[in-house]
Amino acid sequence: MAHAQDRLLLVGASLVIALLALTGLNRWIVLAFALVASLPFWLPQQVIRLRFWLFARINGPEGLQLPNETFGPETFKWLYGQPAVRLRSIQRGVGLSDLFWYLLAPAHDIHQEHCETGTPLYASVASATRKVLSPNTSEQLTALANKYAERMFSEQTADGWRVVRLRDMYFPMFEKMFYELLFKEEMPEGLEKLYVGSADNVITALKGSTLRDMPLRDRLTAHLEDKLKAGACKGIFDDVLTLREKALHLQGVFFHTGCVQISEAAAHLTLAIAQHPAVQKRLQTADESGEYLDMVIAEALRVWPLFGVAHRITSEDVVTPEGITLPGGTVCCFNYPKFHHIGFDNPDSFVPERWGDGPSARRAASAPGGTNGDMNYIPFGMKVNRPCPAQHISMVWLREVARVAVKRASFHSAVDHVRSMPDRGLAIVEGQSTPLPWWKRSTLLAWLALQDHVEGLGRSFVHLVLVTYMLWDSRRKALAYNYWQKHKDESVAPAWLKADSR
Repeated sequence: MAHAQDRLLLVGASLVIALLALTGLNRWIVLAFALVASLPFWLPQQVIRLRFWLFARINGPEGLQLPNETFGPETFKWLYGQPAVRLRSIQRGVGLSDLFWYLLAPAHDIHQEHCETGTPLYASVASATRKVLSPNTSEQLTALANKYAERMFSEQTADGWRVVRLRDMYFPMFEKMFYELLFKEEMPEGLEKLYVGSADNVITALKGSTLRDMPLRDRLTAHLEDKLKAGACKGIFDDVLTLREKALHLQGVFFHTGCVQISEAAAHLTLAIAQHPAVQKRLQTADESGEYLDMVIAEALRVWPLFGVAHRITSEDVVTPEGITLPGGTVCCFNYPKFHHIGFDNPDSFVPERWGDGPSARRAASAPGGTNGDMNYIPFGMKVNRPCPAQHISMVWLREVARVAVKRASFHSAVDHVRSMPDRGLAIVEGQSTPLPWWKRSTLLAWLALQDHVEGLGRSFVHLVLVTYMLWDSRRKALAYNYWQKHKDESVAPAWLKADSR
């Protein structure tokens, strides 16, 4: 549907250009108009490609994009599983680690994803995360998701229909779910703006759509410190962490990264359903077992994975199966979308039925970092290299939220669906008992498609400016580099770090 709307808009723009040419206007004016009119159809995609290119170039000569022409998917998996390809933040110079630390601040040096394996800090934060997640049964997690999903979709469909940004729609719901998961109570009124605003600032800064709002993030840290002082999360933390570090762990892992990733996953899943009417109809009418929903989730995680680029740094020289030596300090940038596309028929297409043969969709989507036989599919990372610790809770919550969504509502969208989701998932939500007339829905979808293209043009220019500034500022601050220059005597620090000097 999105491509049909794009073609309609392109035809309309072409007709306008042809009419201008027939009026006898100066050809340079017509060409200038044609160039400007074409920008929304190609500039946003080029900016996304530029972002991936910058992620590789920021590391200098040590950067290595995977997979590539030399190292295919097998070497991708082999390298990802090597013990010597394990470092998260220790680089020879200023690079991608510094950018991620900059964007995740103030929880940068305590964030579980960026703590080095083997340090007391990582052991402490990983233990705390397990203590939060492990006691919850699938039934408890399902009940929690059901409560908030039913409540949210009742509100969204109360007026019959509305236009929403799917990511924005899911954000408050998942923040409240994490709040109750951690503090065993519902989020009091008045706190939603603080929690959602802080997490939204993290993801919009990561996407280059805004600058960091450190005062807002610091207010959430202070609030979480007060919660801990009042006795929240008893028995979760050990004595290794300070009060501030405990608050930053909750903020960075659960209320920032956790909420961001599952909200984006739910938004991608819903947007895919919205743009594939046959899939939506089957989910609404003939999926009592839930097996088809698992196929839909598995395919959504393949086409729009949780992670874009995950980087790991070699702690020592590594000889690849091709006989090529990667020096210690090589920054391996594992491109998940590219990896997930290799080896599949029509890899760009959303085809849930591809999961109907072989391993069950549920096992495929939930496998703890497995590669599912010959499939290039690791939605939660490699199990031998610290996969996502929240994959169980993510899958349970995604299933239940999606089940409630298709039961209570119908979704429609005509925007471009890309992994970065710069428009935050612009869509129409309708109550199933109050559908829009077809002509009204079609008109509205055409308008939203045009709105998306126009907004995309503006976002592209903003993105270029803000990303350039944040790259410069992150290199200037060099948070990760300076941290490890002060801690190079720790046992996990590689030999080349101890030998290097800035």
